[in-house]
Amino acid sequence: MDVEVNYSLAAGKTFRIVSEGGSGLLREKVLKRALDSEREATQEARATALTQANYRFKLEGSDLQENRPAYIFEVEPVTPSKF
Repeated sequence: MDVEVNYSLAAGKTFRIVSEGGSGLLREKVLKRALDSEREATQEARATALTQANYRFKLEGSDLQENRPAYIFEVEPVTPSKF
């Protein structure tokens, strides 16, 4: 299955199936369901954005990686979500 993905600020991600091949069972039960989940997550972008409104952040530590600062956070969702 070949899928074209486009992104615009107004619409977010959009998906278009360009071609399909291989196992019909795999396409229907796995790949198309994965696309449906991606579409749904895109529509819920505000609710799943990595912000303090959606997640609690706790600084666990810091380090230098290739002479650049790196930070380690514990991230916990404020409300349960399948995304």
